Amino acid sequence: MNPFNLCCDVPLGFENHLIVKDRQLSASSSMTSSLERNALGSSRSTTEASPIS
Repeated sequence: MNPFNLCCDVPLGFENHLIVKDRQLSASSSMTSSLERNALGSSRSTTEASPIS
C-alpha cells in the first residue's frame, strides 16, 4: 500500500461525505423554507381577508 494513496483517498472520501451532507441539508432547508412561505402566505391571506368580511 502506498501511504500517499492513503493520504489522498481519505480526504476525498471525507469531502464526498460532506458534499452529500450539504446536498441533504440544502434540500431539507429549501423544503422547510417553502413550507414556511406557504404558512406565511396563508396567514397573510386570512389577515387581509378578515377586515373585508
